[in-house]
This record gives sequence, C-alpha cells and structure tokens, in this order.
Amino acid sequence: MELAEFNAMAATQASALVRACAGIESFVAAIVGARPYADVDTLLATARVQAAGWTPAEVDAALADHPRIGERPAGSTATAALSRGEQAGLSDADDELRRRLAEGNRRYESRFDRIYLVRAAGRSGEELLALLEDRLGNDEATEREVVREQLAEIALLRLAGLVEQDAPMTSISTHVLDAARGLPAAGLPGTLQLPDGTTRDVVTDDDGRARIEGEVPAGTHRLSFATGGWFAAQQRATFYPRVEIAFDVTAGEHHHVALLLSPFAYTTYRGS
Repeated sequence: MELAEFNAMAATQASALVRACAGIESFVAAIVGARPYADVDTLLATARVQAAGWTPAEVDAALADHPRIGERPAGSTATAALSRGEQAGLSDADDELRRRLAEGNRRYESRFDRIYLVRAAGRSGEELLALLEDRLGNDEATEREVVREQLAEIALLRLAGLVEQDAPMTSISTHVLDAARGLPAAGLPGTLQLPDGTTRDVVTDDDGRARIEGEVPAGTHRLSFATGGWFAAQQRATFYPRVEIAFDVTAGEHHHVALLLSPFAYTTYRGS
C-alpha cells in the first residue's frame, strides 16, 4: 500500500497491520498514534526509536509470535505468512543442515530459555546456522540485547514492506555486526566510492547502521570500511586493515549492504 493509505486508515486497521510487524502493544500504539508520516523514512525512524526502548518483558512476549528457525511456520495469520516469506532462504536446505539447525535450536533454548530469534530475511540457511553457533557463546546480558536488536530488525523490515514511497529512489544503506561479540559495529568509519569516482563519508551509528543520504546513480559502487583502526582502538588485532565491498546498483531500487565482521573473517550479502 502507499504511505498515504496507511496514514488515512482507521486506527484499528492500522494497529492490526503494525501488530503483525511486532506484537508489542506500546510499539503499535506509538506507531499508529504518530500518524500521519511525511515519508517512509520518518515512519521507520519513529519505529527505530520505539524499538530501542523495548523492555525484556515486551521482547519475551513478542517471541511467542515467531517460529523456530528451520521449522515451517504454521497457521493462516498475517504473522505466519510473513515468517514463511522471511525463511525462504531455507527452502533448499538439505537434511543435514536442518538437523544441525534443530540441534542448535535445542542447545540455544536449553542455554537461554527462549527460542533462537534472528532476522532470517535475505539470509541463507548456512548463515543462520553460523549466527546461531556464534551466539551460543554470548552471556545472558549480551544475548538479550541481540534478541531485542533482531526483533527490531524484523519489525522494521515488515513495516517497510507495508508501505512504499510515492516514487522509488535509488539508495544505499549498510548494517555492520561485530559477529565475534554479537553486537553492532558502532562508530566504524568508511567511504562510499560512486561510479564517477567521487566519494561520500560513512560512519555507522550505535546500531551499526548507516544510510547514504540522497539518491545515488546506477553502476558499480565500492563501500570501504577502515577496520584496522577500528579494531586497534579496541586493542583487538585483525587480519584485515580494510574491508572493501564492490556491488552493482540498479536504478529505482534500495540496496542494503550487510556485513558480518570479525577480526579474522567477514561475510557480506545484500539484505533488505
């Protein structure tokens, strides 16, 4: 639907849509109550602020709407339909990968007494398993914050999927996760080189995110992060002083460049 339609619909109808994004009543009330929104970016910025304040109890309650990773979501609710689409990366998973995911889920639930929640959209089964195995090493406080962040990512992706800009822009955003610690890579500096050779500075925020302001041209872009200095400031050694990601930009589309970073390995993929 267009944003104007979401702005104008009845509160009960809008609430039902937002509740399918995250079953947290304070979030639903805040998002619906802040209408009308001038643009989608303002809507998502409002949602991001609200998600940052979710309490552990709210997060735990919202987990009830999410299936285990690797298990096909059942039911005909809007939430179940969204979950089925988000786990599309597991459609080709073989029996061994599903077995390892099931075993990882059991280990995770035994350790943390909650289901393993992760933003599955845009991720392969192998990536979901690797993240699960990494997070088993987190302590309770760290993992609880990771769960909140993942629930927020899911909610914002679902909310963005509800509405659309009046005219599609060619745009770029990034999200960097310190995979070794299971935390956002905050304050990571970098540059984006456009096809014409000009550059724009990039610095990730407290959530490890950065959005390139304004529209960008189609063509090959290069996103480069100064990982050496960033790790050195934390007194951590790294094998990679710089991570450079080259990717092709298509006109009229949003391009989300995700990076899972650790001192001696990194993985990148196009998110959503």
